[in-house]
Amino acid sequence: MIQQPLSVTERRMALRHRTFKAAKIVFNDKASVIDCTAHNLSDRGACLKVANVFGIPSDFDVVIDGKTRPAKAIWRKQRELGIRFLDARNEA
Repeated sequence: MIQQPLSVTERRMALRHRTFKAAKIVFNDKASVIDCTAHNLSDRGACLKVANVFGIPSDFDVVIDGKTRPAKAIWRKQRELGIRFLDARNEA
């Protein structure tokens, strides 16, 4: 199998796997919840599809497969949010 070189703009620390999982963005002391879909996922982060990124803070919790993890928004598009998980394994 031939592997393609990573592009110059590729900055991910871990390989992400394509997925289609229901997820939730939780913030404001659990008073605010936004439904979303995880479209790719790794141990270090994910790409979340949302109706609109407006109003989503930089730091929040994300719930995927019933597991809650703290996260930070790394990049935003109109309906996508790239996140990095902030837990003991990879916080930096």
